[in-house]
Amino acid sequence: MVECAWLLAGRNDVASLTPYVKNFERYAEPGGVVHGAYGHRWRKHFGYDQLGAVVNKLKGDPGTRQAVIQMWDASFFDDRDVMWRTRDDDGRSLGADDLSGDFRDRPCNLLCVLRISPGETQQGDAVSVLDMTVMNRSHDVIWGLLGANAVHFAVLQENLAARLDIGIGDLTFCSLWN
Repeated sequence: MVECAWLLAGRNDVASLTPYVKNFERYAEPGGVVHGAYGHRWRKHFGYDQLGAVVNKLKGDPGTRQAVIQMWDASFFDDRDVMWRTRDDDGRSLGADDLSGDFRDRPCNLLCVLRISPGETQQGDAVSVLDMTVMNRSHDVIWGLLGANAVHFAVLQENLAARLDIGIGDLTFCSLWN
C-alpha cells in the first residue's frame, strides 16, 4: 500500500520507495526520478492535477463521456523546436519523451476513461457507481497487470469514487498487446 500512497501523492522519486519495493531503482533515471511514474503523471506531469479535474468534471456533469486521465505524453515541438508545454520543476523537458526519449521506464498504461453509471446495493437499492476502463499499450500479465496494475488502478478508482461520494463499479483493462 506504500506504493499506492506514493502514486496518489503524485511522486516520481525512487528514494522514497526503495526501502519498501525491492530493486525499484532499476526503473529510475540517473538522479533518481522514475520517468513513467503514473501518480506523477496523474497529478503533476501535464501541469495540473488530472485527478482533481476529472472529479470536478464528473461532479459538474455526471453523464459526461469526457472524463479521461492521460498517462502517455505525446507532446511535440513546432517547426522552430519550441515546446508547446513547459518544463518540470527541475528543468527537464516534458514533451515528446515517451515517443523519442531513451528512458528505463515509460507508461505501459495509456489512459483511464471514467463514467458514472447506475448500480445497486446488496439490498437492491439504486446507487451511482464509478466505472473505469484502463487502456494499455503492453501488459506483462504477471508483473504488470496482476502484480501491480490491478491494485494501483483499483485504489485509484476507489479514491475517485470516494471523492465523488458514489460506489465502485466495474474496472476493465483493455490491453492492446501482451
